Amino acid sequence: VYSFTGAALEGKSGPVVSFACQAGIQPGTFSLHVANVVLSNPENSNVLTHAYNGQCIILAPSIGTNADSVDFGSVALGQSSTFQLTISNSGNLPLSLQSISSSLPEIVALDSSASSIGPGLSITRNLQFRPTVKGTENGVIWLGCNDPKDSVKILTVHGFAYAVNEIHVGSVSARSGHQAALR
Repeated sequence: VYSFTGAALEGKSGPVVSFACQAGIQPGTFSLHVANVVLSNPENSNVLTHAYNGQCIILAPSIGTNADSVDFGSVALGQSSTFQLTISNSGNLPLSLQSISSSLPEIVALDSSASSIGPGLSITRNLQFRPTVKGTENGVIWLGCNDPKDSVKILTVHGFAYAVNEIHVGSVSARSGHQAALR
């Protein structure tokens, strides 16, 4: 019996072949199947007694959310709209949620504290849109974490702020039988 280097093997037991896997960043358990194994001696007789399948386990957290984009809709000035964001860990190691931040001061996380999320578990954080000026707001929320493939998860956010019972005052003059526009 010879090794893969061509040298004769000594002894009656032990590994004949081994290999290394290059780990990626997607956590999980991956099966390694041995098939069509032939181990022969110098006379070309099969001397194989056992071949074992194996597995490679890649350990990592994996962040997920219930939305990649949040639309707060139309919100009156002085009011607010809240969205309940679910942050989950589909990995097999704890996910460390380190930060939640926003590109807009009008959109905030009501609880942006760091948190550890166990494998297969989730937490919720409320995002709130509190407009202070009329108009459309577009921005992003950043979730900082220890996921090796997505260390900063980015969510897009959108909201429209309007004024309630807005009155425009001005003056216009016109003579009888003519029209005038107040602008």
